[in-house]
Amino acid sequence: MACTMFLKKICLLFFIATSITQCVEANPTSNYFDLWKKPTRLEKTKSTHSANKKTSIQSSSKKNTIFQKPLLVQLQAPQFLREGDRIELNAKIINLSDHELTGTTQLTLLNAGTNQSVDGWFKNIFPTQYFTVAVGQSLDIKFPIEIPYNFNSALKYLVTATTSVPKSVKESINKNDSLNSSINPIKNISKSKDNIESNFSDTKEFTIPILTNRILITESFPLNIDNIGEKNFAFKKLLQSEENTSIKNQGLTVELAAHPNWSVIQSLPYLMEPVFEGAEQIFNQYFANVLAMQINRSNPSLKETFSKWQTKNEINSFSKNKTKSELLSDLQNNKELKLALLQETPWVMDAIDETTQAKNIASLFDSTKISNEIENTIKQLIELQRPSGAFGWSKGGPEDWQLTQYIIAGIGRLVKLNALENKDYQNIKIIVDKAISKLDKKVFEEYKQLSKNKTMFSKNNLKDATIHYLYLRSFFQDYPLVDSIKIAQNYFLGQAKKYWPFFDKNSQAMIALALNKTNENATARSIIQSLKKNAISNKQLGMYWKEWNTSSYTSHWSPVESQSIMIEAFFNIDQNSAMINELKFWLLQQKKINHWNTSKATAAASYAMLLVNQKNEILNNLLPSPNNAAVISLGGKKIGEINFNAKEIANSTDPFKMKSDKESGYFKYSIEAEKVTPSMGNISISVKTGDTKFNPYSFWGAVYWQYFEDLDKLKKNESPLKLTKQIFVEKKSDKGILLFPIKEVANLQVGDKIKVRLQIQASRDIEYLDLKDQRAACLITIGAKNRYQSKGSWGYFQSNGEASTHFFIDRLSKGIYIIEFEQLVIHPGNFSNGISSIQSMYSPSFVSYSDEIRMIVEKEK
Repeated sequence: MACTMFLKKICLLFFIATSITQCVEANPTSNYFDLWKKPTRLEKTKSTHSANKKTSIQSSSKKNTIFQKPLLVQLQAPQFLREGDRIELNAKIINLSDHELTGTTQLTLLNAGTNQSVDGWFKNIFPTQYFTVAVGQSLDIKFPIEIPYNFNSALKYLVTATTSVPKSVKESINKNDSLNSSINPIKNISKSKDNIESNFSDTKEFTIPILTNRILITESFPLNIDNIGEKNFAFKKLLQSEENTSIKNQGLTVELAAHPNWSVIQSLPYLMEPVFEGAEQIFNQYFANVLAMQINRSNPSLKETFSKWQTKNEINSFSKNKTKSELLSDLQNNKELKLALLQETPWVMDAIDETTQAKNIASLFDSTKISNEIENTIKQLIELQRPSGAFGWSKGGPEDWQLTQYIIAGIGRLVKLNALENKDYQNIKIIVDKAISKLDKKVFEEYKQLSKNKTMFSKNNLKDATIHYLYLRSFFQDYPLVDSIKIAQNYFLGQAKKYWPFFDKNSQAMIALALNKTNENATARSIIQSLKKNAISNKQLGMYWKEWNTSSYTSHWSPVESQSIMIEAFFNIDQNSAMINELKFWLLQQKKINHWNTSKATAAASYAMLLVNQKNEILNNLLPSPNNAAVISLGGKKIGEINFNAKEIANSTDPFKMKSDKESGYFKYSIEAEKVTPSMGNISISVKTGDTKFNPYSFWGAVYWQYFEDLDKLKKNESPLKLTKQIFVEKKSDKGILLFPIKEVANLQVGDKIKVRLQIQASRDIEYLDLKDQRAACLITIGAKNRYQSKGSWGYFQSNGEASTHFFIDRLSKGIYIIEFEQLVIHPGNFSNGISSIQSMYSPSFVSYSDEIRMIVEKEK
């Protein structure tokens, strides 16, 4: 009998142990086990209890158990804040227990990039507050803060509520535990009079982007390393920066590569993040992924390097602070935060340490991911192409044949680079077939109209769009021409041959490329000789044309795009490698850290840089010579020695550190804003080599200085655009709803509805505009949808962001235009409404800004 009872006890213990295995969680700070994972809010579980009676009849019972925290904190946070804002951060304390709770709340403010305390900087003068909350009730706790200027990061804030448990409650819990022990005997293991919790607590955190109304400026300084020995450079703008008291440093970045085409690898991720769902943006996303795939295919050793980047703990990491990875984690879990930082404060994203950046680049070159992206972007492009074969610049906007030609020419460039294998080309050929068929017919219609007037027929009838057509058609000579269209094309080729001197340099280069493909080689070479005579060649700047500095508003090509066309023309026709390198050197100087200034410019520059040899073996010889080394100094202080034979070179200590990555031959490090000094404008590089002959393009480098400047301090460019912003408050009256200018209203109140009026004045016709309307943190936009809105002779695609609204406008004729929409006031405080701007997407220097408006909001009465 005793044996039987003993066996029953053993079986019971075994049953208990096995049944709770999945719900026991080890506590690393204690000597016991927590038998149930603590729920964050409210959790419902089902448990089944069964037993075998002597009658061999099995009985069972089911019970639902609800777990919940007795104390909860809920945050009511704005999606962003701006410099100079004053707000009360609101936290709601909720009592879910069966008794009154009394305790304290604590507000902690941290720099999300460094996890350092910024309570004093944000004037968090009441960080601790007391509360008493009745059973089943909630209480709002408010923490007043003020947003400082020049913070230039994201803010993480944590609210912790803690309360002591009354003695009577402890006794009640102990009593309930003893009563429940018969149902769940294991419970006594986890709760006793000795280890019972003496308080309740809850913590919630949130990360808020802090936006600035200042303008971020990036100054680029190229390092032309054309010989062995020591070479000194003077970055004059940085050296003279001490004289300008209004600027605020953002950081200094030094870049050195064994091959200039590393600039292409660095820029492709920029193209892979479209600004909006427009055909040009989607196409350049496709363009970047195809180039990435070709880089993988043609450089197996580079693919191995990317694999190492994804597994290494540190790659070119120069930041001593490792907490930036926590910000990256926040970005991965909070898409809204990531989007706001990308759109409004991209420098915060750039500040993520170089190790993370390297891993991100490596992940973008993952073959499986690239294949999926290529497939997805092709599907999107097929959907965006109209039945006519044309694309619209914005989704739902009018047909844009200029953009259609741009996309087809881009596909031709990929063919030129051998980046499209047969299978890849067959997938995109559907788009090419539809577009080229229609483009051929359009050219014929143009020719047909001209042939009706014999007097005008022999005169110069070439247009920029027709020249671009001849250029793009040269990529697709395998597409047959019917006789009528062939006659039309020959007519315009004859016009190009005769009248090319009357066009700008960009058009001349395209004419030369088109004629060279139709066996008009003599004229093509004559054009190249003329371009050579008119070029400016400078040892510090490279080779370029003065027209790039005086681009017209009506030009469809930026200086970077025009220079890229020149490189293509010289590469195909002249084939002078020294001159091509000079052209590329000027192009490299226009790069802004991780990309060129626009998506079109970045795509064009990437294409031009990858034109390496006549076999189109892109990125050949990308990895460094093992015999080369360089020593870099800033302000007389040695930063580091780069030696491709060594895994790591000892460097000077504080404040910089540099590590060698011989697998890639690419180096980049950043100096934090507070450590940047004007003397760092004195740059010295000493190059040594063991090779018998030094290749002057074995190294390429640049220094990028970023700083913030007040809008009124910036040099104003003449612009055909003027933007005015007005805000009106809706007020009910006997006469209905009236609109009052915000300046005439003492203060706003939570719940007020306002109307925003944006007035655009164009002094001439202009195309491809981005109107960005920033809003105050106290506002939300009402009834806004991401869609195209037609306004008769013009229209725009509206895209609503986290902190601003974009209006992408295809084109405007000379005149005045109005955009209106409504917003609702939801937060009390003192806020900046930001600065609205209208800017040419492809000529960013053509821009106009509105004035800043401040909004004082009272609580709802």
